[in-house]
Amino acid sequence: MRIRVVVRKRPMSKLEALERGEADVIHPLDYDEYGRILVYQPKTKLDLTKEVETTSFAFDNVFDEHSSNLQIYSRAVRNLIPGVFCGKWASVFAYGQTGSGKTFTMMGCNMTGVRAGNQSENISDENLGLYFLAAQDVFRIAEEPEYESISIGVSLFEIYGGKLLDLLNRRRPIKCLEDSKGKVNFPGLSEHPVGSAEELIDIIEAGALNRSTGTTSANADSSRSHAVLQLSLRKDVGRTKNKEHGNSCVVSL
Repeated sequence: MRIRVVVRKRPMSKLEALERGEADVIHPLDYDEYGRILVYQPKTKLDLTKEVETTSFAFDNVFDEHSSNLQIYSRAVRNLIPGVFCGKWASVFAYGQTGSGKTFTMMGCNMTGVRAGNQSENISDENLGLYFLAAQDVFRIAEEPEYESISIGVSLFEIYGGKLLDLLNRRRPIKCLEDSKGKVNFPGLSEHPVGSAEELIDIIEAGALNRSTGTTSANADSSRSHAVLQLSLRKDVGRTKNKEHGNSCVVSL
């Protein structure tokens, strides 16, 4: 199992840059095969002279504030999709503080900025969510003749206040249990068949309306929960019907 760590720098907000006059202390460097983040931190030495200390961190990929969702998907996520059709499990986790851009990255430009009133400013094909971009590749590969027996289902739930709630089934509670083989299962979680990327995004948008949100000083559309999207690939194997063949899981923490 290979774990990759990818960092995306968010742009400074108007409040940070204009009203507070704060300095940008994060410098991303992209070297194609890997990336670095330079963090500049003002220091005062014992003799009271001032200096700027630079700390470097290395990651698998680094993207600056001008990078689009499509660029991030193409370099960091796209290569995971073919493996799902070979019976593998692929997971993508988006982790960051409130207002860092998790929902914008995962759900896309069309699902953010509603309360802030700037949704129309962000909409572009370059910034569709990783959910949708992954779905496009999944359904493109599913059209190939060798995968004609595979069906695709989607489930979406949130983790909020220590509870798991099905966002596609009126926020009904579900459980997280481990079976005798060590596999994690979600009894009660609904799974909905989908036939295209457009149909999938409609389901995701409907589920997102049920997600717990709130307003913070950093973000008018802050998601107050962790969202988990699962794409399950199923096929008939012998006498076993609808057996899970592969799984793609995208988590917004």
